[in-house]
Parts: sequence; C-alpha cells; structure tokens
Amino acid sequence: MKLKAFIPIVILFSIISAVEIWGEEIYLKQGDPMLIFCTKPLLMPVLMMFLWLNTKFQTRFDKLIITGFFFAWIGDMLLMVKNDDLFVFGLASFLICHVLYIIAFIGNIQRSGYKLSGINKSILALLPLFYLIVLYSYLYPHIVGKAETKPFLIPVSVYAVTIVTMCLFALWRLGSTNRKSAALIILGAFTFVISDSLIALNKFVAPFEHANLFIMFTYCTAQLWIATGSILHHQKSKN
Repeated sequence: MKLKAFIPIVILFSIISAVEIWGEEIYLKQGDPMLIFCTKPLLMPVLMMFLWLNTKFQTRFDKLIITGFFFAWIGDMLLMVKNDDLFVFGLASFLICHVLYIIAFIGNIQRSGYKLSGINKSILALLPLFYLIVLYSYLYPHIVGKAETKPFLIPVSVYAVTIVTMCLFALWRLGSTNRKSAALIILGAFTFVISDSLIALNKFVAPFEHANLFIMFTYCTAQLWIATGSILHHQKSKN
C-alpha cells in the first residue's frame, strides 16, 4: 500500500514539530512565544492535507477523523495562549476530537462484521482501565487539594474517561481492519494518553523540567500515527 506524499509530509511535519518544541523551550527560558505562534497552528493542517491527499474524505471514517483533527487544531490554538481561563475550552475541543475518533472506530467495527469475543474485549481493556485508575487516583488529591484547581475536577474526569474509551475502541478494532492500521492507531491512541497524562502531571501535580518538550513530542507522534493508520484503513477496506 502506497501513501501519497508520505516522505515529504513526514519531513515537513517533523520540521514544524521540532521548531515548535524548540519554541516551547525558548518560551520557558525567555518568555518569547513567537516560534510557538508561527508553528503550532500548522501542525494539524499538515496532517489534514496528508489525509486529504490519500483519501479525498470519501468515507464516513475519513470525515470523522478529519473533523477530529479540526477540533484538535482548535484545541492547539486555545492551549497555545498559555491562559488558564482557556484551558477548559481547549480540553473541550480535544474531548470532541476523541469523541469523533470513538465514533469512527465504532463505525469501523460495526461495518466490518467482525466481533471480538467478550473475553478478548475484557483482556484488551485491562491495561487502559488499570492506567486510568492508577493515574486518576494519583491526580485526584492534587486537584481537589488546591482551591485554584478544584474546579477542574469534573472536566478532567470526563476527559480522562473519554480518552481511555478512545483507547478501548482503538484496541477493539483488532480484526476489523488491516493489521498496520490497527497497530498504528493503537500506538497513536496510547501515545495520546501519555501526552495528556504529562499535561495533567505538569499542571496539577508539579511542573517538571522540559515538560512541554515531552508533551508536544508525544502529541505530534500520536497524531501522525493516527493519521497514517486512518489512511491505511481507507486504502484497505473503504469502511
């Protein structure tokens, strides 16, 4: 299966991502957000172009994923401002992104006609559910323990459940699409969880060195994997 413009897109996306991450470090040290403002708005449009070149948005799956990318782009814009007042709105945009991914994955599973057994679903669910319980148990006292973060408890809780649900359905696509698509989207889903976990730890527990570097690296990698996995699904099954 050949992906159109794969190498140029990966090179372009990698350069923009690297400059954006460098900009995050400059912002922390010097307070200058210029590089962030110049590069972060370009990340998702590059992946949207990649998806369009390879799918032309012909299927419902393609359209849901591209719409998810659009809401991720909105979330990027809101979180780029580094304003706590916009954090919940950015969270809401990414929440919509994950809901759209979930709907796409469910539709893929239903249209494929393949059904995982209840036992296999339960086994696959163990890791993401265990991770959710451990992370949430750790974050909870830090969120409710401070007056300024306590209002974030419900939005963060809803978001955490949603992104783990997205991971579950990414896992449950196994057998409903080709192996490469399933593997890449699973990798993307779990890497997305890691990125968001780092955001939560940095914001609600304690800021850590080079946090934005790790957050953006995992985020960009996750979205690139999801984009590539979505294209491979389109090429193979057209579901």
